[in-house]
Amino acid sequence: MSAASRFALSRCGNGPRHARSFKGGQRGTHCPLPDAPTELSADVRLRIAHIGSKGIPSSGGTERVVEALAVRQAAASHRVTVYGSALVTCSGWYKGARNIAVRTAAGRHAGPTLLGIKCALHAVLLGDYDIVHVHGFENGFVLPILGLRYPTVMTFHGRGPVGKWGRIAWTLMHSMEPLSMKCASVTTSVSLHDARELSAQYGRPVAHVPNGVDPDLAVDAEAAARLLARHGVCGGRFWLFCAARIVPSKGCLLLLKAYRRVPDAPPLVVVGDLGHAPDHAAELRVAAEGLDVHFVPLVSDQRVLLELLQSASAFLFPSGSEGMSMTLLEAMAYGGLVVASDIPANRDVIAESAKLVPAGDADAWINALAELRDASAADLAARRAAGKHRALAEFDWGRVTWAYQDLYERVLERPLRRG
Repeated sequence: MSAASRFALSRCGNGPRHARSFKGGQRGTHCPLPDAPTELSADVRLRIAHIGSKGIPSSGGTERVVEALAVRQAAASHRVTVYGSALVTCSGWYKGARNIAVRTAAGRHAGPTLLGIKCALHAVLLGDYDIVHVHGFENGFVLPILGLRYPTVMTFHGRGPVGKWGRIAWTLMHSMEPLSMKCASVTTSVSLHDARELSAQYGRPVAHVPNGVDPDLAVDAEAAARLLARHGVCGGRFWLFCAARIVPSKGCLLLLKAYRRVPDAPPLVVVGDLGHAPDHAAELRVAAEGLDVHFVPLVSDQRVLLELLQSASAFLFPSGSEGMSMTLLEAMAYGGLVVASDIPANRDVIAESAKLVPAGDADAWINALAELRDASAADLAARRAAGKHRALAEFDWGRVTWAYQDLYERVLERPLRRG
């Protein structure tokens, strides 16, 4: 039995049809990617392509998952290709993985659709892969194209609320869900809750393979301190809210309303991109008037972001809907004190290791923030330690990478030689 099988893929439920659980800018504007490596291993195990992200290096979201997985697969002697948008990245090599930047439109909805089709056509007509890993059920429309030539793995990174995209966009995106379940060779979900729901709804197994954390990444304390100082936070305690895209489903408005009712609280730093929902951004700024709230743009340097998560007095995560949050995992892994909404995805990650607050309940958040403000240093330290222990014990990228390799082997029906 493979290492991944020993760690993972134990069944949840009673019978064959249920989820399996894993325990445990346009090209030329700026190109951080180096040339091809001088040597590529002759002992290539698999040729793997990833489709569905904007490309690597990542700035957040699904891209962070794809980057972590692709880099580790390349280090394990797989030949890895990551397709992305030329609006965001460029062709080249990044930490052993090949990046192919595809030109696409800039539209919020038409752009990703065109990108997915062009990536799939490139893979079928010009690529040479053993398997293609598609990320995000909303990209299910590429599966019939890829199926002309390749076996596929589809990973659900969350099913998402209506408010995140709007009802029309949400309806169109979710029309891809049945296609994703029907056409992929195997389907996975980063959320155990979603894996169980999808399996029950569509009557086919869905493997639960979570995201992971890397506890050994460097942090940049000086850059983080400079960033905070530029936005009016000069030393001392602060609470942190962070999201790559600050949209209504992230719960920031609820948090600001609760924060207003908690006097003598530390400054609240809100980090993330407000540009995806301008009307919501205006609401947030009105709600923050007169409060010790500091808005900071999206932090793309992971070393700075990790330092913020590590040094904050608390990481506040009131999201109403998640697949499996990388930021939540990293906050726990780097010793952050977490207070999060009690939704299935967060519950699966946190278990008993951190404070969970009923989602959308303003009074409950007021009480949680007041309790946090008044907690003793010993209590806070114990809560930090509990969250860190769980994150490092249960969510490891090495185990996640092997779990995916186990799935690839099953799809291809041939075991790979172990290094």
